Amino acid sequence: RLGPELFAFGAIIADAFDLKGLARGSLERLAKETGDTIYLGVRCGFDALCLDRATAASAPDQMFLEVMNRWPLGIGSFSLAILSFLPEPEIAEVVEYNRRRLSGKDLATFERIGPTILKTRLNGYAFRRTSSQRGLAGVAVPVIDRKLRPVASLCAAAGAQRMTGKHLELVVSSLRREAAAIARRCEVARLRGDARE
Repeated sequence: RLGPELFAFGAIIADAFDLKGLARGSLERLAKETGDTIYLGVRCGFDALCLDRATAASAPDQMFLEVMNRWPLGIGSFSLAILSFLPEPEIAEVVEYNRRRLSGKDLATFERIGPTILKTRLNGYAFRRTSSQRGLAGVAVPVIDRKLRPVASLCAAAGAQRMTGKHLELVVSSLRREAAAIARRCEVARLRGDARE
């Protein structure tokens, strides 16, 4: 049913589409540079929303996400990169809520989420492989704002055999560079908005 969350969702989308415009160039650069499919994710309550995608010509046809798909925070690398860099009380709230609403292998993910979050923080990126026959892998980094909060994530997805070694290192480095650039563009846009007000 549509309820009060609809209004909150509308507010999130209004802010998110500003971010989408600011991030579009980064997505296109990353897709061209890495040859992978690149996603932009944002937090939407207890979920992560896939806001945009850029696909390289050589990328596989079947990938994780479609634009506007929502996944529970903690499921998949693009949402794990956001969850892992939230303040501890928010992480605990999200994990508890999502444990109550999930089942099967998604619920099993939350049985070991603590060490996974710690590893993501230590690495500075989230990495996940699918257990399905598609054999895909995704790596994601957070976009951190001036208050040191994750406002979004950038994720690269490709075949699991491809997302290893030197290619993985290149992708992580490129994602970090563009995440920092998006954060700077967001801050400039915020300052311009403040000046207009």
